[in-house]
Order: sequence, then C-alpha cells, then structure tokens
Amino acid sequence: MEKIAVEFESLSRIEDVNEIRRRLCEGVLQLKESVQEMRRESEQSVQHFETLIVTFQQRLEMARKDSRFDRITGLGNRRDAEAGVASDRETQVARQRPAV
Repeated sequence: MEKIAVEFESLSRIEDVNEIRRRLCEGVLQLKESVQEMRRESEQSVQHFETLIVTFQQRLEMARKDSRFDRITGLGNRRDAEAGVASDRETQVARQRPAV
C-alpha cells in the first residue's frame, strides 16, 4: 500500500496527461489487487477462528458432561442430583395442576 501511495504522490510531478492516465490505471489495478488479497486473508482468518470456536464449543460440552459424573464411581455429582430432584418436582407440580 505504501508503494501505491508513493506512486500517486509522484503523479503530481508529471506534466504529460497521457502518462498521468496510464499511471493512474496502473495504480487502480494495484489497489484492486491489494483489496482482493486483503479480502482473501480476512476470509481465511474468519474461517480459522470459526473452526477454533467450534472446537472449543465441543471441548466445553465434553467438559460439562464429564463434570456431571464422578470419574471413579461413575455416579452423578451433587449438581446432577439436584437437577434431577428439581426436574422431578416440576413434573409432580405439573401433574397436580388442573387442566386449563
């Protein structure tokens, strides 16, 4: 990009209109190519980070599942038991409510 800026700056010293046009066209092409390259690099970065996010989400879900059970006994932990009790309570309360 800096090279392109220097090229545009040098245009101010040229007297020949045709030469100015020619160099402007070259500069525009270089700018377009630079923009395309920047776009490609940005898309690659986005894809890389999206892949990382998916990987971390999978690892987080696995850690959550693993944390619900004791590794030695295979039994659910206190939070798992509390969640089960709460679910059972909600089910019982729902059954006792009159139908609307």
